[in-house]
Amino acid sequence: MDGKIIYEVIRVINNIPLFLEEHFLRFQISASILQIAIPEIGFVKNSIRRLIETNNLHTGNIRYQISVTNKKTALWDCWITPHHYPDSTQVEEGVKTGLYQAIRPTPNVKLWYQDLRLNTEQYLKENGFSEVLLTNNEMITEGSRSNCFFVSTNQIFTPESYLVLPGVTRNILIKLIQNMGITLVEKQIHVHELNRFQSAFLTSTSFGVLSIQSIDNQSFLVN
Repeated sequence: MDGKIIYEVIRVINNIPLFLEEHFLRFQISASILQIAIPEIGFVKNSIRRLIETNNLHTGNIRYQISVTNKKTALWDCWITPHHYPDSTQVEEGVKTGLYQAIRPTPNVKLWYQDLRLNTEQYLKENGFSEVLLTNNEMITEGSRSNCFFVSTNQIFTPESYLVLPGVTRNILIKLIQNMGITLVEKQIHVHELNRFQSAFLTSTSFGVLSIQSIDNQSFLVN
């Protein structure tokens, strides 16, 4: 184990950390896959609560993480992290996105990939995108910091869970979709299939559920 960082980002609204247990469960799963020891949930809850109270954090994001190297003991950290929430125009009109070839070696683990984050951030700035959808052999997997869904007639499609980081918002939305009796199909989606979908959207802690206006030159209906 050399230089691994597993982490979670939690959204705070009205001084309340949202879906704390769900985030910690994913943190546990990431740690189990990589065989990393992590604190108990009580410790994590108390750290977050103290951070919110000390800073009177009404709205924002909190990141917590465990860093591990071969040379030192695992290091715990928890802090208020910068955030960017969609503005009213983006919510109403959707966001522009693009495709970006990249592979996350362990997609089911929320592991910090510094190079991938820097490269995608640069690509976003250069192209005026709000997000990029990662592709592997022209198969769409997930956003660089989100999950993606596609709508065709009365069905909703999303890449299979084993291919992606199972986002907390994604998991909650999938349950809602199933409870509403809407057909959800988990399948690999080729980039050349995009024109068969009427609309598409992203999910994440910061995005919530956010419509996609376009993916490169392919436009979609919004709302």
